[in-house]
Amino acid sequence: MKILLFMAIFMVPLLILGMFGNLNLIYATWKFKDLQNRNSLLVAIIAVSEMHEWKKAIEIILNRAAMKRVNCYRSIFLYCYSFNMANVAILFLAIDRFIAIRSPIKYRTMRTTPFIVLAVSIGFLYSTAIVIAGFIVVDEQLIEPCEQTLAYSPRLMTAWNCTSVSIAFAVFILNVIDYYLLRNAGKQRELYESDDAAYSRQNQLTNSMLITMVADCSTSLLSSFVLFIVNLLPVSTETIANISAVLCFLLLFNYGNNYYILFWRCRAYRTKFLAVLQAMHCNEKVGVTEKITTVTKTYKWFHQ
Repeated sequence: MKILLFMAIFMVPLLILGMFGNLNLIYATWKFKDLQNRNSLLVAIIAVSEMHEWKKAIEIILNRAAMKRVNCYRSIFLYCYSFNMANVAILFLAIDRFIAIRSPIKYRTMRTTPFIVLAVSIGFLYSTAIVIAGFIVVDEQLIEPCEQTLAYSPRLMTAWNCTSVSIAFAVFILNVIDYYLLRNAGKQRELYESDDAAYSRQNQLTNSMLITMVADCSTSLLSSFVLFIVNLLPVSTETIANISAVLCFLLLFNYGNNYYILFWRCRAYRTKFLAVLQAMHCNEKVGVTEKITTVTKTYKWFHQ
């Protein structure tokens, strides 16, 4: 299928950028203790879970896209597992942001370890259940390409797609609520406080949340919703395969985007990322104009 090769070729640069971003994000979280808070750990978990994306494009380029469903599922079930883990982590990241914005004082008193353990446990149980169900109901039908939506049997794919749409929609709703809470807080600050720096900081928070919401809506939510609708329509398997390939390309825009959004919008992360880049280049000058400084105070990304 020519469209698959075409999509795979364009996947490669996105995969390289995403891999670079995720590796830097994981390393920075491990390296710097002030990035090891709830929010940062969830972002790192998402980055780790996304590391399997490159496999899909490589298999398509090597013409290994067409195979029996049972063989396909055996070859990518680990990717399916990590994809589902990432979905759950994204949901908990949205919940974490909501708590931080809605109840800042309560958020500061919450313990990090139980929250992370809960997120990982639910992700583990959900992903394990889907993977086991996939092995139980898999058949020997020939599919092309070998990718997650076609690797699942039709009934399992319908159930999985419903949960994926539900998670994506819940994340979207939480992001919308966060945005309006930040916007209202900014308006209140503008009316009753004369601190221009605080207002500028609040405005930056609102804009950052808007960017996050737009990125989520234009990638994961849109792809999940389109796939859900397509599977309800009387279309051929080849059509579904072509649409799935396009949606995989769309999802890759979301692959590693946390790194670039944080680099752009968050000073605490940016200084750490620049320090990592400087170390990678053996203390040579990197192509940025911002001076790298040592951050001694613990920051959380949503406070920047």
